[in-house]
Amino acid sequence: MSEYVKVVGPFPDWVQELRGTGSSTLSRDDAQRLSPPAHEKISDEFSWLAQRGAAQLLGLASPSPRLSYVRTSIEAIYEYWHGKMSTVRGQPMAMAQCIQDEMEFNITNIPILPTCGLAPLDNDSKYTYAVLRPLIAYFNMYIYAVELQDALDRINALDPSIIKVGGKELGSEIEWIRQLAGLMVEEAKITLRLFWAAGSGKELVKMSLDKPWHESTNIAREIHLHLNKPLEEVEKDSPFDAAFAAVCLNPDERGTRHDSSEFTNILALEQATLAETELKKKYPYAIQMVMSEYLMALELLHELPPPISPSVEPHRPKTLAVRLNVSQSASTQICTALPFVRSMCVRSTAIENSSRLWETHRDIQGIFTREMKLPNELIDKLFPFMVDTPEPKRWKPVNDYNEPLEVRSEDGKGKDRIGEKRKIETFQVDRTEYKLFKKMFSGEDIDVTLPELSGLFRSIGFIVEKIGGSFIRFAPPDNAGIPFIVRVPVKSTFHREGEFPIGLESIHHIVVNLFGWDLHWFTVKPEDGELKKD
Repeated sequence: MSEYVKVVGPFPDWVQELRGTGSSTLSRDDAQRLSPPAHEKISDEFSWLAQRGAAQLLGLASPSPRLSYVRTSIEAIYEYWHGKMSTVRGQPMAMAQCIQDEMEFNITNIPILPTCGLAPLDNDSKYTYAVLRPLIAYFNMYIYAVELQDALDRINALDPSIIKVGGKELGSEIEWIRQLAGLMVEEAKITLRLFWAAGSGKELVKMSLDKPWHESTNIAREIHLHLNKPLEEVEKDSPFDAAFAAVCLNPDERGTRHDSSEFTNILALEQATLAETELKKKYPYAIQMVMSEYLMALELLHELPPPISPSVEPHRPKTLAVRLNVSQSASTQICTALPFVRSMCVRSTAIENSSRLWETHRDIQGIFTREMKLPNELIDKLFPFMVDTPEPKRWKPVNDYNEPLEVRSEDGKGKDRIGEKRKIETFQVDRTEYKLFKKMFSGEDIDVTLPELSGLFRSIGFIVEKIGGSFIRFAPPDNAGIPFIVRVPVKSTFHREGEFPIGLESIHHIVVNLFGWDLHWFTVKPEDGELKKD
């Protein structure tokens, strides 16, 4: 268990202790020997944000911000959303499942507060909403991810001397990243609270809307959720339900006695998850995924350095407004055809019509971009996932200022000079690890567990961290390559005993496409002796 969480103690005991003392921190003698949490030195059992929550409860200082962590966070976000959008575009089953999830956790499943006078939503509106809402939400999240990557690319293009001293040019990009991360957190939380309130949380809340359905411009953003009873009473019956509600509800919806931070709410949820006996029913895969997307964005927001003084205006390139305008207009126009919308809400016909949806979306995008008279070079860059161009492979260790790091040359004798074209890097691993890498590159159809996979990549310097929900991030050392996400369902929610199986073949595909690796990148440590042939 995380040392920080162990010192804090179990949930809900520490919450009740805080209520009794009226303090925001816990008095623990063991806290004096603890340092602030560091990415390279945290437990696997809890997410980075949860462990920051535990450290916060113990009164420890916040970790020092580093540009390398911001890089890791942004690159992981972009890689995830680019992959997700490519998948729903290219795999009809995936697109159909997205809409089925929206149908299952539809806003019409949330009980309506009787006093708000809101009539039930009609079926055609329900179907339109079930297609339009995820289309717009996914595009929004993807666009924020592209803009984040664009901002990071501009930072990486700066001279290292500028990055070292900071200043207006770097500051304006950091502030733009802060705005984008905030937008991403807001968008992700809308989906999370909707799925929760329409799913496992629907017995706990009712919803209201300040205007009729047809007058609302963004229903999911404008709904209010009202607890049927205070969180303290929910907690007595089910600590898990109370902790989940605290993460999903807005501060003004939680009640006056609940004033925990985002970090401590996440800690409470992860602790409650370990003790909950009905997780399969209360924490389905779809909600685990949207929880992960929310926490991934929230982590980036809190990796950023504090705003500098005097304040700097964000960069704000015009591409954000253009991308949002084109994607939202195209999505809305597609959803005006009710027969097509209805067909997308039935799994069998959704699979048949998925390709048509994306072809139509692209055609409408073309119409809008021509009307806007956008230059061709910008049109091709608006939505990179719509263009079937493989991303370049990368393995180049750098420091915080994006300067290439000295690395061992291929023969292990001496070091390459900074900026010199590098030969292939060699990872020295023990015999057991080498055999597992060999199996991975052979394409064998075998499974490994998360502890096995984490240990394998940690042996070559990767930082492996739980983001929350079902996401585990594998980040190369020294920002050498693009981080990737492995999805592992929360324990007790998958239908088999033991550890969840992870296919080595899928990991092989990832490392070849992102890093350009093959078995020649690996060798057995000299002290382990020669590897015997199998």
